[in-house]
Amino acid sequence: MDAVKAQFRKSDKASCGQISEDSLADLIRKLCGDVIPLEMIYALFHSFDGGDVPRGTINYDDFIEWLFQSLEASGGGPSSLVAGLEQLGSASARKSERQKTDETISAAPTDIRASSCRLYKLFLSHQHTEEAKRLRDVWLPGVCDSVKASTPPFNTRLGVAVPERCVEFNIATFGVKLPRVIMKLFESAEIVQISKDLIIPIPKYALDTFVQKKMFKVMDLVVKAREPEMGLDASDLAAVDKLEAFTTGFTNLDGKKISGPTEFQSFVEQFVPKGWEDHLHFDSVLIKNFGFSQATSEKIKITKIKVVDKDVESEIALEHHALRWLTKAFKGYGPVGCLTDVVNLVYAMLSLQQPEEASEEAVMEAVMKLQVILDAKKFSELWIPTHLAHDAESDDSLSWLLLEYLHRIQGTELEVLIQLPADDKINDVADFLKKHKATNVQTFRDADSSNGKAIGATWGQYAAKDMEKSGY
Repeated sequence: MDAVKAQFRKSDKASCGQISEDSLADLIRKLCGDVIPLEMIYALFHSFDGGDVPRGTINYDDFIEWLFQSLEASGGGPSSLVAGLEQLGSASARKSERQKTDETISAAPTDIRASSCRLYKLFLSHQHTEEAKRLRDVWLPGVCDSVKASTPPFNTRLGVAVPERCVEFNIATFGVKLPRVIMKLFESAEIVQISKDLIIPIPKYALDTFVQKKMFKVMDLVVKAREPEMGLDASDLAAVDKLEAFTTGFTNLDGKKISGPTEFQSFVEQFVPKGWEDHLHFDSVLIKNFGFSQATSEKIKITKIKVVDKDVESEIALEHHALRWLTKAFKGYGPVGCLTDVVNLVYAMLSLQQPEEASEEAVMEAVMKLQVILDAKKFSELWIPTHLAHDAESDDSLSWLLLEYLHRIQGTELEVLIQLPADDKINDVADFLKKHKATNVQTFRDADSSNGKAIGATWGQYAAKDMEKSGY
């Protein structure tokens, strides 16, 4: 990470710790090549800032730390961007590594067994590569009844076409409430037991310790707000006290002692009113959750403070310096990893259309509809794939688990093909998945797959335990 920061500093001619958004995007593209689409880079900027706010410049040290520490294990685009940045844009190094992995793959025998299923329904949540396309054809010689796919930009970044007549889903997943609703799908005793029996992990909840470390910036806002020249009245000063109490409480939280999302919600509601989940935008978080007046909230957002970073002093608005970390604190406890593929599978199973606009409420409604169907076991209402091809991240494991549950209830068997990178660092995971306890599971290594860190975060502990049992 330090080497990446040093690379970015070379483009910081003023040595102020800031770089324009467009320049940062251009630099990332130069360092990573075409691995990450431009729209994904700007989406990451959006997520980093915490809301729809204008941003002329970005503190690149903060951005890099956030990317590496908060998002590295979540997979998809962030994981791939981290991997690309770690190479520091060395074209020769990337070319050499690609040649090495190509040679590894080409030297390995292709042992994918053809499915005996004559008419199949296929769900795809892997990265679309030439190798994946070739091996799918080997795996599925039968007739395709229907095919649907989870196609966030990371999965389609190489421009390899999805299968003909494929229905694509790229549902936006965001907000505080949605993850809780999604994870409820996996709380039934039956699904938990299948997870244990087959060793298909359900992600655990965790506290974002990186965000905790940034809460001193919110305290900077507290200190500034109390200065006499800010002119706050008694009501606004009481709101400052509430903000300080929440900030201190979150900073001191021990994530290992939180039993789950309900306990975290109870913690938050010691400091703010119920319904806080709907008031995390910069325009309302201070007003609705802490009781600041509209005028004071607007004044605080644009107020600038002086900050010193590596002996360089600069001015930054509290909106960018503090509010984005405050909003992230409210989102600071959740399931580890992304949930995109699960949401896209939900829409596929319900035969819903890709929504035109992003809406947390609409996605929650779809997930809750599936929950009702699962509880009633009215599976005839669902499109249930007979075959699943995925790339082994946390949301893929949840999708796999859900489908294994449906097939077990119906007395049928799901067939699974798992795409894994050629990265030697996940060889133990590859060996574990190759002999997985679930039936009809096959794996392949792919030089164009680039999510090794997310796979290791999802499956590494199980591979390690398997090696211990084997006497290694």
